[in-house]
Amino acid sequence: MKFLLIIYDLIFILCIPFYCALLAFKGKLIRQVFDRFKTVSKETASSFMGHDVIWLHAVSLGEVSTAKSLVKQLSVRYPHKIILITTITSTGKALAQSFAGNNIISLSMPFDVSFLIASFIKKINPKMLILMETELWPNLLYYTRRRTIPVFVLNARLSDRSFTKYQACSWFIKRLTAGIAMFCVQSELDRDRCKGIGIPSEKITITGNMKFDAIEEFDSSQLQELARMRESIALDSHDFLIVAGSTHPKEEEYVLDAFVQLKKEFNNLRLLIAPRHLERLESIETLIAARHMTSVRVSGVSRAAKDSILLLDTIGKLRFIYSLANLVFVGGSLVPVGGHNILEPAFFSTPIIVGPYMHNFRQITQEFLLHRALLQVQESAQ
Repeated sequence: MKFLLIIYDLIFILCIPFYCALLAFKGKLIRQVFDRFKTVSKETASSFMGHDVIWLHAVSLGEVSTAKSLVKQLSVRYPHKIILITTITSTGKALAQSFAGNNIISLSMPFDVSFLIASFIKKINPKMLILMETELWPNLLYYTRRRTIPVFVLNARLSDRSFTKYQACSWFIKRLTAGIAMFCVQSELDRDRCKGIGIPSEKITITGNMKFDAIEEFDSSQLQELARMRESIALDSHDFLIVAGSTHPKEEEYVLDAFVQLKKEFNNLRLLIAPRHLERLESIETLIAARHMTSVRVSGVSRAAKDSILLLDTIGKLRFIYSLANLVFVGGSLVPVGGHNILEPAFFSTPIIVGPYMHNFRQITQEFLLHRALLQVQESAQ
C-alpha cells in the first residue's frame, strides 16, 4: 500500500502544473492553488490546542450548502468542540467562511500529497472526519487510518462515471476504504454501487439525500435582506422574473437567445443569470453586450434599470433570488455537467425547467417528473 501511495504522490505532483494551467485557462484564481500548498499556521494550530476537533470536508459549493444544517447542529450540540470545515473550490470556501465564528473554523484542504496531508492532520489532530458525498482521497484515508481517526462518509453517492472508474480498481478501493467506519448513502442504487466496488454491506446504510434537509425558512434578518434585494433589482408585482441559476458555459447563450425571443411577446419579462462560477461574469457580460442588451451586477446597484439583464455576483445569495423568481432554469443540465440542486427553487413552489443532463440528481429528478413538478427539455432549442 505504501509503495502505491509513493507512486500516487509522484503522479499527483507532476499533474499540479497542468492543473494550474487549466485553472489559468478557465480564468480562475491561481491563489486557491497556493492556499492548498500551505500548512496550518502556528496561530491557527494553537486554536486547536486543548479542543476536540470534528473535521468535515466538503469539496465545493454544493457540498458545503448540503452540510450547512449539519454544521449548525454540531456547533450547537458540541459548543466546546471545534467544527472544522475544509473545502477545495473558491466558491465552497467563501460559503464555508460565512459559517465561521463561535466554534466553527474554515480552512482550505491541502493537496492530497503525503507530506502535506500528514502535517495537516497532525496539527489539527481531529477526533473524527466526516466526508461529504464520496471524496476518497488515498493519502487522506491512509493517514487518518494510521492515526486511528474514525471516518464517516455522509450523503454518499456514486455517479455513473465514478462507479465505472472505481470498479476498474476495486481491489485498491477495497483496501483504501477499509478504515472507513460507515457509508451513509443516498439511495438503493448508491448502496448497490458501493457494494459493487468492494465496500462491505454492513458498513453501508441508506439515509436518503441530505439536500432535503438543507433548505430552511428565512429568519427575520434574511427577510429584511430579501426586501432590500427586491428593491435593488426594481422587482415589481407585474414583473415576471426568469432566473437561470448555476449556469455553465454555453448555457447562458441558450438562455439569452430564448429570452430575446420571449421578450418580443411578453414585455414584462425580466432575466437574472447566476453563473456557477463568478469568474465568468465578464464573459457573460460580453455575451449580453453582443446581443445589444445591457447588464448590471446585483451587488453594485441601488435600483436596477428594468431593461437590464441582472447578474448575481455574490456567493450564497441564489436562494434569495429563487424565492423571487416566477420561473427557474437550473443550470449544468443543458451541457453534460450533471445538473444542480432543484430542491432550492422547489422549496418556494417555483416552476422549474432543466435540460437532459441531470444524472447527478437522477433520483430527485425522476421523483419530480413522476409528480409533474418539473419540465425537462431534451435540447437547448426547445
